Amino acid sequence: MTTLPSARPKSDGSINILLLGESGVGKSTFINAFVNYLKFDKLKAAEKNPIVLIPVSFIMTTDDNFTEHVVKFEGNDTLSNEDHDNLGHSVTQH
Repeated sequence: MTTLPSARPKSDGSINILLLGESGVGKSTFINAFVNYLKFDKLKAAEKNPIVLIPVSFIMTTDDNFTEHVVKFEGNDTLSNEDHDNLGHSVTQH
């Protein structure tokens, strides 16, 4: 009895996920948040030294006056070519 080859190639365990969305909606922020969620058991540990796969910046408003604060996560890459100067635009493209 001969065995036919499997119709499916063996998996290496990798999963590809496609994130679609307009520029500036938070795809890179989601990726950074997700990797930190997987890596750290407690939020306090992630706050001390977060993993930044993709540099991001965004505006966060606080208090009743909606005071704006710029939040940046740039990572350890000192040669980063990301553009953080044009708020509201993509940081990963320029």
